[in-house]
Amino acid sequence: PFAVGTRGVIRLAPLPPSSLWRQRFPQGGFSIAADGNGFLRDPDPATLDLLEAWARLDGAAREGSAGTSALAGLVAGAAPPVAAGALRRMNEIPGLEVRLSSEGAGKLAAALEDPARPDPLRRGILALAGTRRLQGLRPTVERRASRGDPLEAPALDALRGLAGALPQARVRALLGRPEPEVRAAGARGAQGGTLDGLVPLVTGDPAPEVRVAAVEVLLAERGQGAFESTSVALFDPDLTVRAGAAKAPAALGPDAGAAPH
Repeated sequence: PFAVGTRGVIRLAPLPPSSLWRQRFPQGGFSIAADGNGFLRDPDPATLDLLEAWARLDGAAREGSAGTSALAGLVAGAAPPVAAGALRRMNEIPGLEVRLSSEGAGKLAAALEDPARPDPLRRGILALAGTRRLQGLRPTVERRASRGDPLEAPALDALRGLAGALPQARVRALLGRPEPEVRAAGARGAQGGTLDGLVPLVTGDPAPEVRVAAVEVLLAERGQGAFESTSVALFDPDLTVRAGAAKAPAALGPDAGAAPH
């Protein structure tokens, strides 16, 4: 894939014990650009500098505040493939919510606010913030969860993860919005009495992502009590809705298929 004169960065990794190459090199060796994606063609200087800052850290430091800050810098400023890899690496770090310094959180927040960063990357940052409860990002997430923001829906999901729940008055308003992605985010935030508003969405909402969100939340919150109102989704014309309706009961345990008395 490289022509003469091409500059590149190539990843080396120790050969795994199960590799057939171990038979030829029993003393060990390295795999080069494993899986065909461990290289970067014509890297830009900024990406190289950010990679070098992370590579200079030893193993223990890479999972501490210095390492998470270096990874956040890669997310914010490196070439998109490297930034995406750095974000995945951050999600593998145990206790990330504690190890991420204010400096690192600031770098991720800057990436969220940068329209030049790829949309999938910024959505990935929001998902990381919500699932790992990165409270240092909460002010930025709240801004992005504003009406009309292009990242409003994933920011609402992230805010629900950070806060533990969305205000139910806000959920009711979201369910009435014209944007399907926002309605789906509202459905995922429904609790208590707001769940009643999801029942008509199972068949009545024109967007498949809203119907499947309604089914999954109703089953997760009401268990077998939701079967009567959600079983119709098994015959939905959209495959993703049918798949969600079939998959969601599995999370309820071995008695999920039993008919309620």
